[in-house]
Amino acid sequence: MKMVLGDLWQWHDDGYSVVVPINQGWRGDGTNVMGAGVARQCAQRFEGIARFVGARCMAGRETTPVLWMPKRRLIFFPVKPLDQEKPYLTWQQPASLTLVERSVLQLLALRAKRGDAIFGAGIALPLVGCGNGCLARDQVLPILERYLDDWFVLVEYQGG
Repeated sequence: MKMVLGDLWQWHDDGYSVVVPINQGWRGDGTNVMGAGVARQCAQRFEGIARFVGARCMAGRETTPVLWMPKRRLIFFPVKPLDQEKPYLTWQQPASLTLVERSVLQLLALRAKRGDAIFGAGIALPLVGCGNGCLARDQVLPILERYLDDWFVLVEYQGG
């Protein structure tokens, strides 16, 4: 896995598929809460994304898999487990290392099934589960390094 500082969406603009960390919940209207971080940026860039993700989370519940939108080069990557009693509050859950690892393995299976070419120039991802997910970089990085090869680019935010 390559590691760079920069803007994740610039990689998307350059032809990469982008991993978007998500929670497994939904609101009463069926949309996923995408109110912070990369998920919020994605929802602002692409109309209808929150409805797409929410519908699949309602169907999959706690087994919601990695979701793929090939035409938009977006990969939705569950990191926050479902609050089964209050799905609309799932966004408040901390991210789960178990769910991060499960999502990594599902992403690798998707890549193996579809081949590299379908993902564009590669797959760019943020530090999944960090930020609003409350996981620390040193918790997540070993999981990513264990599984991801140089087809993947970890884009760490270079904020100001």
